[in-house]
Amino acid sequence: MAELALRQESPLVAAKQLQQSNAQPAVAGVKLGEQPLLGYLNLRGQGDGFADAVQQSIGLTLPTTANTLSENDDHVLCWLGPDEWLLMVPPGDQDALASQLQTSLQAQQPALHYAVTDTSSGLCTISISGQYARAVLAKGCPLDLHPRVFAVGQCAQTVLAKAGVLLCPRADDSLHIIVRRSFADYLWRWLVDAAEEYGVAVI
Repeated sequence: MAELALRQESPLVAAKQLQQSNAQPAVAGVKLGEQPLLGYLNLRGQGDGFADAVQQSIGLTLPTTANTLSENDDHVLCWLGPDEWLLMVPPGDQDALASQLQTSLQAQQPALHYAVTDTSSGLCTISISGQYARAVLAKGCPLDLHPRVFAVGQCAQTVLAKAGVLLCPRADDSLHIIVRRSFADYLWRWLVDAAEEYGVAVI
């Protein structure tokens, strides 16, 4: 009997292929891409013991200032609230890391109230870069996105084109957009349309 293997697939496959089949502009003021199939862990907890356990597991200090993040070569840890964070990890690493976090948290004394939830199947990261990247986002986002105000090392939960997103600046002209999988195709198409006047290329 033939064995069936399930293959994980990005929600942006069809939209990206459609855009790539179109002629690419000679000069692109905006570039769209994806950080495909990343792992996402939602962390809930509080107190020194929780912060210590997280640092032991991933080597990152838990960001406690609102709308900031910490990162190393492999992980990005974003502040979502006073007791909530989103950890982004390389594709396929989430199961082992969740287990490692659970072990570390369970070892803390006194016992902690915490939660480690794998949300990898529900999220997607779109990358936008180029001279007009922030101008495109400003068409559908109420935040002040100027690099002087919203810089590398910060993150923010907001609305983009009526979709809830988490924005993370990666450089003055580059940002990551974390969005729910069910909104990813819609948001990608909105971004393509919003960026058309500047010239948009898929990378």
